[in-house]
Amino acid sequence: MRNHSEHPRPPAAWAGATKCRNQRRRATTVLQESRTRRPTTAVALAGHPAATRARVVSRLGAGAPRTSTTGRVRRPTRDAAAAAHRVAPRRTLLRVNSERPDTTASERKTLVDLLADNRAEILRLLDGVTEEEARRSLVPSLTTLLGLVKHAAFAEQVWFHVTLTGRTRAEVGVPNDIDDSFRLAPDDTIASVSESFRQVCAESDRLAFDHDLEDTGTHHRLGPVNLRWMYVHMIEELARHAGHGDILREQIIAARDAKAG
Repeated sequence: MRNHSEHPRPPAAWAGATKCRNQRRRATTVLQESRTRRPTTAVALAGHPAATRARVVSRLGAGAPRTSTTGRVRRPTRDAAAAAHRVAPRRTLLRVNSERPDTTASERKTLVDLLADNRAEILRLLDGVTEEEARRSLVPSLTTLLGLVKHAAFAEQVWFHVTLTGRTRAEVGVPNDIDDSFRLAPDDTIASVSESFRQVCAESDRLAFDHDLEDTGTHHRLGPVNLRWMYVHMIEELARHAGHGDILREQIIAARDAKAG
């Protein structure tokens, strides 16, 4: 039997083996943590060679801090971070609905609820802006915040007041030229245009509730269209215009903040 005491391992070898084991443990721990959460750069990368840092950054994804060819993390300077904060517009849009949607409702209620949500988004475009800002033109077209709300009322009338009922545009009092639905009269204000939109929507609901989803009207260009399709189309149209308005609002708020210094 070999007497281990006669062949003791040199102290240097013990130290080297312990160091290797510790390095492997640290690398394994970092990689395991990166699979379950996104650690900070200081925790995940400190004390590891460039190759290990590169593997960790690869696992963390595009959101991880960029590294140079030497593996050293590039941190933004204080001036660069401050400049980015000044340039980025503040998030002032009221887009969060705190009410839990009814995700198991009937088809009819789902359509009605989604249309109501998008109508509310259209009205929110005018929250917190001045009369001048609501009329401000930021694009080559006639699109303005106030014009979008006015056009949304026009769209409600075209589909629910004209197409569904069989009346003419002249009878309802809506223009034939879509551009006219964006044009603002001298006496149009945030209050007057918003109230007009609310009244138009209330009349749309009253007319629609008298019909089944399968009931059809005749559109001047598309021909027969049932109420179900009208609901879906109006949800899509108002959501699209609310998105247009969000972009205009961000530009307006950013310009206001820049002017304020």
